[in-house]
Amino acid sequence: MNYIPGQIIEFNDKDDGIRIGLVLSTGGKGVRVILSNKKETTISERNILHVTQSGRTGTSDIDRVIEVLAKCDAKRKELAESIDLDALHLLLSEDIRPYSLREMAGFLTETSDEDFEAAFLRQLSADSFYFKEKKEGWFPAPRIQVEEAIDREKKRKQRELDEQAFINELNLAYQKGTPTNIPPKVLSNLEKIVEYAVSYDDFKGEKHFADLLQKGGWANPRKLFSLLVKLGRFQPDENIFLIKNRIPTKFSSEITDATEKLADQADQERRDLQELFTWAIDGEETRDRDDAFSILKDPSGYSLWIHIADAAHFIRPESVLDREALERGASIYMPDQNLPMLPLSLSEDLISLNMGTERRCVTLKTRFSPDGILVEYEVFCSLVKINRAVDYASAEDLITSEPDLTTAVELAELLKSVRMKSGALIMVRPELEIKARDGKILVKQRERGLKTSEMIAEFMIWGNHLFARHAVEKKIPFAFRVQSAPENLPKPSEKFDPVEFFQIIRQLKRTVTSSEPGLHACLGVNPYCQVTSPMRRYCDLILQRQIKNSLAGLPPEYDNAALDQKLLISDMAVDIGEDAMQKRFNYFLFKHLKAEISKGNETTRAVVVDNGMNEVSVYFTDLCRLGKCKRPPFDLAVGNIVQIKFKLIDPFDETFKFEIQSVVTAP
Repeated sequence: MNYIPGQIIEFNDKDDGIRIGLVLSTGGKGVRVILSNKKETTISERNILHVTQSGRTGTSDIDRVIEVLAKCDAKRKELAESIDLDALHLLLSEDIRPYSLREMAGFLTETSDEDFEAAFLRQLSADSFYFKEKKEGWFPAPRIQVEEAIDREKKRKQRELDEQAFINELNLAYQKGTPTNIPPKVLSNLEKIVEYAVSYDDFKGEKHFADLLQKGGWANPRKLFSLLVKLGRFQPDENIFLIKNRIPTKFSSEITDATEKLADQADQERRDLQELFTWAIDGEETRDRDDAFSILKDPSGYSLWIHIADAAHFIRPESVLDREALERGASIYMPDQNLPMLPLSLSEDLISLNMGTERRCVTLKTRFSPDGILVEYEVFCSLVKINRAVDYASAEDLITSEPDLTTAVELAELLKSVRMKSGALIMVRPELEIKARDGKILVKQRERGLKTSEMIAEFMIWGNHLFARHAVEKKIPFAFRVQSAPENLPKPSEKFDPVEFFQIIRQLKRTVTSSEPGLHACLGVNPYCQVTSPMRRYCDLILQRQIKNSLAGLPPEYDNAALDQKLLISDMAVDIGEDAMQKRFNYFLFKHLKAEISKGNETTRAVVVDNGMNEVSVYFTDLCRLGKCKRPPFDLAVGNIVQIKFKLIDPFDETFKFEIQSVVTAP
């Protein structure tokens, strides 16, 4: 088609829909037009939808051109608004055939002209429900399709209005919301908001909801967290990791009912050891006591009884309590809260080895020579009475006045020496202790060198070793803990050395669970297992069942395949629980550090433990932790004590950035 200057065209713009322009010239690349905003562009002929038959004005006077375009555009908009496509469709849908644009316009007005046709074209393009364009012309759509399409469009528009209202309410809630003043649309979507806030990139909910938040400027976990705190749905220190991973923080009514209805079970034969004086020694805040001991000394050596709470007596296989323990995997201990594997009525009362109680236990009786060599051992079910239950610090004060404790510490030292001769790696490492209570964060290094604490740890190592040995001798399907010996491992110093510690941990082999017994190199024993905490670890509970069945002359509760399956499930929960503990520890440590920085305490000291080309690894003496940073522009050597400045500490996303300012001392 030939286009002449001054013609007005309607063309399809991929970004803005139908637009109006005035022809300036025609060339090989298309039609050059001027738009109402005075900009010129070239239009492909195939995108031109309507053109006037003649020119409307000259092209030399640009202001006149723009005036004509504006008047024409306004007229066509007004005409388009007056066109009722629904009425026209009702008229033409009874005779479904192709109609030309001019013919259809003729049904609506007797004075149809080019502007009306263009306006009609605009309306057809804006509302595509009624007529469909094909090569032959415009076809009326079936009436039922039109009604369905109109209904969908109404719903779409209403949905858009509702969504915008929701975003508006979110913004309002962020500015003025309180726990007692939550806008209705926000309230009805509150749990979806929570799910998105805690999972974000891993959101498994409705994609449309995630897209809506993103479109509305709410694709920001930190902003959402702040909103949920304002609305009272989150506490300021909310543990979002627990929510994200659906870690249960309470026990269901079904579990509570099962605990309350827990009746005394038929029991297997037990030895009455209530005449033995029995000690239970644990941490100051420990309430779930699962181990105790009794000890006697005579000229021929030592008799040591290690008593483990018989959780398996109460938690029967495949019971609701057992399934709950399997799902949890292990107790989780965090600075601000503990999440027990078993209900407190069991773990801190009915099963716990509390002072003055008579308790069912699985007991390991051992006999050692005067120099700490194992002479014999025996495993059996027992009934014991807990005569004293104290914490480590209190027990430490009683060592000189209580012969039992004097003897126990003495034996523990002998047993440690035996393990060291077998290659055990004894390395005392400082540990940081963090407690969050009543809005305060208490950070301190855990007291080291308590003889009673080391004594109990030694007894538990030997207990786990001999329970594992019992399983091997009785050919019980079992789960052993195995660690290969590293090569050329330096012997640790008696005093903690950060550089030495870093070198050692880099060489240590990973401890793995195996159905076959083997060496645990760091502990210096073969075989080894974990079975001394059946109230705190599901693995220990099911291994206790294996041992008890063997004592009763019954087949194992689990064969190797069933045992592996149970361990696979519980280990996944344990891994998540360990992540929860580490993240919560870091959260409160970083929050504490951030508070210190705000007070001006933004520096500390550290020891260089590794000096790489681009990165430096340091050990923070006060924080008992390793960290990495960019290498500074001055020389460093392993062993340097350096001044550290904290650059960015963010508890919310676990950001921990620092830089080395200077060398304090050389190695």
